[in-house]
Amino acid sequence: MMMLFFEPMEQPQVKTAPVVGAARAKQLDRLTVFRGLAALMVFAYHVYHVTGWSSKSWVASYGFVGVAFFFCLSGYVLRYTWRNTEGARTFYARRFAKVYPLHFVTGIAALVFGLNSLHLVWPAVIPNFLLLQAWVPVDEIAFGVNSVSWSLSCEAFFYLGAPFVFAYLRRTSTRNAVLAVLVWWAACSAVSICFGVSGSAFDVGAYTNPLLRSGEFGLGVLAAELHSRRWRPKGPLWVYGLVVAATLVALTRLSTPQTIADVAVTLPVLGVIVVSADRDLSGVRTILTSKLLVFAGNASFAFYLVHEQVLNFYVRIFGHGASGPRGVFLILCALGTSMVLASVLHLFLEKPVQRWILRHTLRSQ
Repeated sequence: MMMLFFEPMEQPQVKTAPVVGAARAKQLDRLTVFRGLAALMVFAYHVYHVTGWSSKSWVASYGFVGVAFFFCLSGYVLRYTWRNTEGARTFYARRFAKVYPLHFVTGIAALVFGLNSLHLVWPAVIPNFLLLQAWVPVDEIAFGVNSVSWSLSCEAFFYLGAPFVFAYLRRTSTRNAVLAVLVWWAACSAVSICFGVSGSAFDVGAYTNPLLRSGEFGLGVLAAELHSRRWRPKGPLWVYGLVVAATLVALTRLSTPQTIADVAVTLPVLGVIVVSADRDLSGVRTILTSKLLVFAGNASFAFYLVHEQVLNFYVRIFGHGASGPRGVFLILCALGTSMVLASVLHLFLEKPVQRWILRHTLRSQ
């Protein structure tokens, strides 16, 4: 199935990683920009479901699939940036420094200002700050404190096993690597679908479960591994983008459960990732690699963590439900506020704290 996206070059049997290693200095700018677009999809989903300021559309209904993009992208980028000589300690330190400071600060903000979409229950606090909340299939805990941080609970689980997955795929043959990851993803998808058709409570529980979402991360890792072995993606980027959009439109018409929607969109999303990365590594520059869009993509993690609290803040002031120009105005205000907060957090918290943590934790290396 992965061969739908890749084709080997003249020497596909090469087992080292010359492409990834040689291009390490290059930034994956398109992927950074698309990460920002995925965050906007999640924003649109929450605008519809949290505020009622927008009408139903395929973006508003299924914008949550932006998280599937995050998970696939995370697997790809982490494998791309991984060095064969990098130990697990270094890997975990980098991930902690990147993710946890913003998670902690936005979690504290959620506790202080009470801007969560769900009523705060105190049993949710400790699992949230330990990034264990997604393992508990209870909405008030899984989506407790800062609701969107449930996805970080999944990411934490992915990070835990990532060095071992990287090492296994590096040692094994291309055929075994593809087979292992496809079986992994197919098993996760099959179980998720079974839960998805069993009712909304089971659907949401499967949608947030780290183990069942791990197959998406695995596909991203596999894509980067194949890329490192000189396999190249097939087809132009716009084709994969069109397939993603068409899939979402079809899902909207069918009123598909969340878990099934994620499974349906994962492979087209993976196509967007691998083609975009190949264009980045080839040095092709377009408007998608402009500095402003890349900065917005870099700040998108902070945007993702603050946007729902901002929406709830505006709902608290202006009320739920608005139509016409007033609804558009409120959406733009919430979007602008989220972008400003995200930029400030990215520049003055995320980046400096990340540097400080890495300087002190990796000093001996």
